[in-house]
Amino acid sequence: DQLIVGRIAARSRRRMDEEQVDGLRARFAALLERDWFADNDYPVAPDLVFEALQKALSEFGQARVVLFLLEAFEPRISADLSALYGDLNQRLIRAGVLPEIRYQIAKTPGQGGGAAGAGAPAGRPGSEDSEALVARLRAAVAQQRGGNGAGAGVGGSGASYAMPESGAPAGARMTNDAVSALVTQLDQRIVAAQGSATRYLSDPGRFASPRMQPAPPSDQLMAALTTLQAASPAAGQGGETPAAAAKAASTEVAREHGSPLERLIIETVSLVFEHVYEDEEIADAIKQELLRLQVVAFKAALIDPSFFARPDHPMRQFIDRIAEIGSDPDFDTGADSPLVEDIAALVTWVLASFDCDLSLFETALARIVDIIEAESGRRTERLAKIAVAAHKADELERVRSSVRAGLTGALTDDTPEFVCRFVSEAWTEVVARIESGAEYAPFDSSRARRAVEVLLWSIAPKAPMEIPALAAELPQLIADLSRGLSFIALSGAERELFFSELLAWHGATIEDAKRIARLSSVPATAPAAATSGPAATRAGVAVPLSGAWQATNLPATRAPVVPAIVKPASSVGAGATER
Repeated sequence: DQLIVGRIAARSRRRMDEEQVDGLRARFAALLERDWFADNDYPVAPDLVFEALQKALSEFGQARVVLFLLEAFEPRISADLSALYGDLNQRLIRAGVLPEIRYQIAKTPGQGGGAAGAGAPAGRPGSEDSEALVARLRAAVAQQRGGNGAGAGVGGSGASYAMPESGAPAGARMTNDAVSALVTQLDQRIVAAQGSATRYLSDPGRFASPRMQPAPPSDQLMAALTTLQAASPAAGQGGETPAAAAKAASTEVAREHGSPLERLIIETVSLVFEHVYEDEEIADAIKQELLRLQVVAFKAALIDPSFFARPDHPMRQFIDRIAEIGSDPDFDTGADSPLVEDIAALVTWVLASFDCDLSLFETALARIVDIIEAESGRRTERLAKIAVAAHKADELERVRSSVRAGLTGALTDDTPEFVCRFVSEAWTEVVARIESGAEYAPFDSSRARRAVEVLLWSIAPKAPMEIPALAAELPQLIADLSRGLSFIALSGAERELFFSELLAWHGATIEDAKRIARLSSVPATAPAAATSGPAATRAGVAVPLSGAWQATNLPATRAPVVPAIVKPASSVGAGATER
């Protein structure tokens, strides 16, 4: 839970205006008579807000559900917090709480020079208290950061941090004290410190100039990192927790055995991997493989500190190429895809092979080219299959429209709604697929179209002498309909609903015919010569209705019988009915 909240809160902090945030921290400290607030525990800090929200959401069940909700809420909450911070700063300024926080830079020892004064302008109410509080704040911050890089502010709405000044000309290195102060600020998750560290390390005059020969990294530090490299997670296991653990272990080793500059390099390179983890454009499977490279990146940047200053640094190119692959929407970056398997195998090889020779990454980059070419070939094959499938889909849609027009042309205003829906949707799909040349069709197109004719005849009103023909035709009709619906994989619920309605309608049709027979004193059965309809040639074969419906596995008593409304013969004429 702490890891989840910390990561989401860190993302929220990066969205904030640092001047508003630091001004609010200073003013809350002044209100509560404290020296300072850390960036994650002042009132309404994102960490506290998301921790409270996480606790409130925990009743919804599993951690992944809570994480999903936190991720969904974060952008809106961050935007609302930014507006809230600005409003609170203005209210506190109007109330006389640190109305002005002036810019201040603390010099490293031996540089000389005083800091600019701070405090509220003379004559304002409470100006003496404000000046005293500001002085206390600066002293506390200076003590926190080893006397370097005290908090600085830009007057009015907030405050911001000023990075330690080295007092050296452009291209020169910072003093160890200044670098240590910057590392301390990175530990405190100060956004401005992240920018200053990156700008310092990316200066070609300091780290990419031929005259600036880098000192060899600490042997103890490199040996410890090599041990961590050997313990790197296996393929598919490079998530946030292993990466965070590797970063924490590397930082601890650097603190024990590394110089301030080496600590700064490790802290700053780790920021790259934090951004990788939070980059939503990189596929998760590729992101996991990138995170496995974190310790290797530490070593490569220590061996050649031009990691940030030189775009063609081999390790930097290696990371960039993998990230490009992971963010390419045309590549198949699923967890089990050949591309991800190839990248995982390459990362495993790098972890097993890299010691201190950066030329290894040239070989790795060449292998990435081969991986991309192989994936491009697979993509071409996928696109060809997609094109074929798209052509088939277009052809099927064309046939479907033609079939629907032909089948629905036989429908009338008296056709029941459930039959109209069945013919225009389900059975249109059956006929269209058969006529499009689908494999394993249950029968040919003419038989499928005849099934519609028989279906429409079967639901039409029947004279008593037509009942034997209906009973004879129903078994084959139900069998054909069942096979056709199985061919298009219609859901069981839809099948059952259709056949239930059809059974009820057939039952009502037969009941109407019996009523007509009773009213007109006409026998319920007639000779074969008197029958009509599609089954006239088989009218002499009497098949019970229940037997005709055995193919549907629905009992005849399951569906209700729709009653017919029959007027007496004396009022509508002998043998006449109306539904």
